[in-house]
Amino acid sequence: MDIERSHHALAPPERPLRDQLAEIGSTRAGLRLSEVEPLRVVAVRMLPGADTSWATGLREAGVGGLPEPGRCEGQAVRALWRSPTEVWLVTQQGDLLDGVLQALRPGMNPAACAIDHSAGMVGIELQAPDVSGFLAHLVDPCGIPAQPGQATRARCMDLGVVLMRLDEQRIWLLADRPVAGYLVEWLRLTADRTAG
Repeated sequence: MDIERSHHALAPPERPLRDQLAEIGSTRAGLRLSEVEPLRVVAVRMLPGADTSWATGLREAGVGGLPEPGRCEGQAVRALWRSPTEVWLVTQQGDLLDGVLQALRPGMNPAACAIDHSAGMVGIELQAPDVSGFLAHLVDPCGIPAQPGQATRARCMDLGVVLMRLDEQRIWLLADRPVAGYLVEWLRLTADRTAG
């Protein structure tokens, strides 16, 4: 057995993310952290200036149209503007996006394609009376979406994240799954420092 394998054999099993987040939320009055699960994130990429007739297929998934910059719109499926050539579709009802993935499989449409990023993403819901105040310890306040329906790409300490404001007291934070443990430790440290 090599050293790396023996190290992993001795390491304690990692606790589920939802348990770690619940524990952090219990240390600071009014703060609730939870994993957004299930979570499905599908990136729809399109050629700039191309015909967008393919977007009519998004209506079947409950997406009314393509969002404007800085916006996330919808309920069951939230369409999130990422760039002029990319929109993310975010939902907890994954089957709603099956049709989009099928219709926009890479190579099926010359103007657009859909790629499922779900396995590589983690979502964390932050809920607090002053959720923006808590996040301001981790993110430049200019990067925090101010109004429901707004979304931003931001740096959470040294990690790239997406923030979606659902209502005045709730924000979803989306990040790459491989950095989830590191992100949780930043959330823990911030909750400890701001408790009281």
